[in-house]
Amino acid sequence: MMTRGLSLVLLILSASVFPQEVSGDAHAETLLGKAEASTDHTILVEAVKAAGLADALKGEGPLTIMAPTNAAFEAAFSALSLTAQQVLDGAKGGDETLKTILLYHAVGSKVMAADVTDGMEVETLQGEKFTVNVGGDGTTTITGGGILPAATVTSADIMASNGVVHVIDQVLIPPAIAEAWAAADTSNVNLYQAAQGAGFTTLLAAVDKAGLADALKGEGPLTIMAPTNAAFEKAFKALDITPQQALELPDLKAILMYHAVGKKVMSSDISDGMEVETLQGEKFTVNMKDGKATITGGDILPAATVETGDIAVSNGVAHVIDQVLIPPTISKALKGGAAEKPADDKKAGAAPAPATAPAPAPAPAAADDKSVDHASRSLKAATGLLLGIFGLSSLLLA
Repeated sequence: MMTRGLSLVLLILSASVFPQEVSGDAHAETLLGKAEASTDHTILVEAVKAAGLADALKGEGPLTIMAPTNAAFEAAFSALSLTAQQVLDGAKGGDETLKTILLYHAVGSKVMAADVTDGMEVETLQGEKFTVNVGGDGTTTITGGGILPAATVTSADIMASNGVVHVIDQVLIPPAIAEAWAAADTSNVNLYQAAQGAGFTTLLAAVDKAGLADALKGEGPLTIMAPTNAAFEKAFKALDITPQQALELPDLKAILMYHAVGKKVMSSDISDGMEVETLQGEKFTVNMKDGKATITGGDILPAATVETGDIAVSNGVAHVIDQVLIPPTISKALKGGAAEKPADDKKAGAAPAPATAPAPAPAPAAADDKSVDHASRSLKAATGLLLGIFGLSSLLLA
């Protein structure tokens, strides 16, 4: 029964925002054919094939599918510290997680937008429910297990021969998977290996260069704001530097320390406008809007959005963010360095390369030998906590 349901799920799921024209070719009229013709659903097609369910796209309905786009899948992979290839390889190897998640996007009846009411709970073919909320402006959101943000319906009532599709901008995670992930025991995780397995290669390169590899087994409690690989890539582009140049920054350790707080801070402890002191010695500001938390440090990079929060491990908690945080003093020094450079020595519209900026004043946490030792011990614990989090990420779809 579950296999049949999953087949139907994937059949409808692949229909989202597919070309509405139907050719005379029999294959083109199937959902698989439409899926293959949609440039916005290539990841979905790959997932279907990796799970061995391509034939299911010729199955029967009616069903209703909440259909994530390529961008939705990419956002999920980033938030969960995974790559599409890791997920696809896991499915090909027999892991059932991807199938379960896809099944959670399907309802065993035809549900049009007009049938939905605010607060409605909908049972899925996976067996658990998601909640639909309708805002005053007509915006419809869908909430699942809470590991990822609520999904917004971006296009509704897309008809297929065997059901209806509503396109969404986030992947939905079933509550059972979300709870299992949150409850995972990380007490025996080798944090460095966990970070390697989860693919946080940029962060590990920085940790290695800063001489902090041995710190990955440190103690807490600490809270870590954890930038993804994509977050680092955006920072390199904005600052007009290469990853190698970033590793040579004299302030590398201070920047890492600015992502750590010397106590356990859960999302429930946060209030709008809250200022949080970091182990680097300076503060960042947390703002809340529509249930989303953003973190603002120095103003040389955009504010960071918390993509995944409250990932608890044995020595603290981590919140995954989509931007690197730069301490205010370092941000100010970088901008000052840009102002001092000759006009013809700068790229138009580009931020200055930190390697040419004057060194900022020492952070308060590193004012003397004693404070340096304390900060180093704290950062060791913080880094261990952070990489433990990434180990958790790899448990979900590995």
